[in-house]
Amino acid sequence: MNVIDKILLEWSYRCHDGIVDMNDPKKLVILQEMINEYELEEAMLSLNSIKKRPDQFSTIFYNQKPFKLYTKDGDDFIADYVVVGDETFNAKDKNEKSNLEGALQKISNARNVKIVGQLNGQETTISVSAIYKSADLGGQEGGGAGVSNEKELVDAINNAIAQNNGDAIDVKFIDADNKETLIPSVKQAKGMGTTGSKQGLKGDVTLVTTSGEQNLSVKKDGPYWWSSERKNFAELLNKFIESGKAGKIPDLIIKPNPLQPKVMDMMDPKDERRYGRVFILNYPGIDNNLEKITFGPDQAKIIQRSFSSTDYSLKNGVLTIKTTRNMNDINDLKADDKPVIMLARHENQSHGIDFRTIPYKQAKLKPERGGKTLVLDYNNTPSIQ
Repeated sequence: MNVIDKILLEWSYRCHDGIVDMNDPKKLVILQEMINEYELEEAMLSLNSIKKRPDQFSTIFYNQKPFKLYTKDGDDFIADYVVVGDETFNAKDKNEKSNLEGALQKISNARNVKIVGQLNGQETTISVSAIYKSADLGGQEGGGAGVSNEKELVDAINNAIAQNNGDAIDVKFIDADNKETLIPSVKQAKGMGTTGSKQGLKGDVTLVTTSGEQNLSVKKDGPYWWSSERKNFAELLNKFIESGKAGKIPDLIIKPNPLQPKVMDMMDPKDERRYGRVFILNYPGIDNNLEKITFGPDQAKIIQRSFSSTDYSLKNGVLTIKTTRNMNDINDLKADDKPVIMLARHENQSHGIDFRTIPYKQAKLKPERGGKTLVLDYNNTPSIQ
């Protein structure tokens, strides 16, 4: 399914009768809301991620060498200047580096950041999304961003072992708060691919040590999710769908999409608009399975970072790796890290509904614009208990 098909399908979801119509003013408003919602959401996620690593952005910006954009062919882009709010920063003036980083951290609207430069010999303006997804910033380049990030880490560790004459090294992760995660006597690093997830493990990378193996859950900077919960909380999902079909959940009715009967639409019965997301708060299964949801049965260490070549330092058999955040066990979780249940439309999932846990801090309980969100309190919703 191409991009146009996906837009048309999503538009049909949001139209009360499931039929798109370019001649219907009300439906055109829905289309515009949907486009605004998607563009703003993606841009803001990219901006928030860059704000966490302004040094990485400025290093690329002032390099004066082409870097890959997030395009099918990975086009080379040369930045000339960037406009942040009402300030303009020239890529040739490295003396402004700290001022640029400060301006990026202060900006709150992704649309107030414009990067101007040369693309295939022509002046072009690009968004923060294109910058953040650049392969040179740890993003995607014709493949999964997470996988490329994991490969970066695996290659760096194995290269360090090779530089140490093939002898085992200690791998020390130090995050922005100087929290340390130490894995001693590492002989090899290897990616787990999809093998671990199929087994219900959280690890993305395995470090083979002289005394065993330690899995790492590697998360890029920016938003992430905890886990799919179809197996863990299947009973809750079934009760939600059946109760929703029967109209037993306040402000919700679940019924087949008129164009795809196997896809269930989560709708507001008052205006028949579709919910983009439904959140279930205070589900007791979260606390009872907190360690499994976050660190998995393999008790993986969580390492968050969009890695780059400047994050590694090998000295005296110790590889020090800069990270954004380390989480070793549930004691390292903050209140806003706590998983919450999220249900969202997903055409490739059973019933057309995605069912997973995400950190509370990423739950958009009140969307800024466009779309609809429903928040349920498990304790006040008897039909799903």
